[in-house]
Amino acid sequence: MAKIDPRNFLLNTDYETDKIILIKTGDFIGSIDIPHSLSFTPLIFGVWSTDKNFISGNTLGVFSESSPIPGLYTPPLGVSCIALEKKIRLEASGEDSDTQKIYYRVYAFAPDNIGAQTPITANQANQFILNTDYNYRKIKKTGEFTQGGKSYKHNLGYIPQVMAWIKYAELPNLPNFSKGIEPVVDISYFTDYRLEITESVLKADANFPFGLIEKIIWRVYYDEA
Repeated sequence: MAKIDPRNFLLNTDYETDKIILIKTGDFIGSIDIPHSLSFTPLIFGVWSTDKNFISGNTLGVFSESSPIPGLYTPPLGVSCIALEKKIRLEASGEDSDTQKIYYRVYAFAPDNIGAQTPITANQANQFILNTDYNYRKIKKTGEFTQGGKSYKHNLGYIPQVMAWIKYAELPNLPNFSKGIEPVVDISYFTDYRLEITESVLKADANFPFGLIEKIIWRVYYDEA
C-alpha cells in the first residue's frame, strides 16, 4: 500500500489537529487587558484590523523593524500581544496608535501536558466544530527548547508549517512580561528570534537569550509552508 501523504487531506483522523480553547473578539484604542478564566497561560495567536469587517487584517505581534525618530519618523501601526496568568494584553504602537480604534480576534491553544480540562468553544448545533471548507493542520510534533543549540529533526524533505511561542522567565521588574507567553508570529520572523526551520530540522541558535526567556514552545505540522 502506498504511503499516505497527510498534505493531501483537509482533515485526516490518523493525525492529531489543534484544538482552539479560547476565542476573544472586540475593539480598543491604545491598549486593552482581556481577562480569561483559564487555569493556565494559553498559547495565543490572532489578527487585528482597523476595519470592523476585517476586509484586510494583520497578524498580532507584527511590528516595523524601524525605530521612531521624534519629530521625523513614526513606524507604521502595529499591535503586540502577550498572554499572562489571568489576562491577555494587547497594545498598539506606532502611527496613530493613541487614536486609532483596533479590532481584534484572538485565539488560543492549550500548552501540552497542562493537566487541566479545557473549555468547549462551541456548543450550539448551528456552530461548526469541523468545516471541510478549511484545511486542518496535521501535527507532526510538539515540543520545547529550554536552551540554545537544541534541534528537532523532522526529516520531511520540505519546509513545514511551524507555530512557536516564547515563554518569558519570571521578571519582577517587568510585570507585563513576567511568565508571559508571546507568539512568534511568522516563519519569516523566526530569524529575529534565532529560530530556523529547514527541509529537515527546526533548531534554536546556540546564542538564544535564555535567562530572559524560559523556553520556546513549538509545533511542527505535516502541512507545507
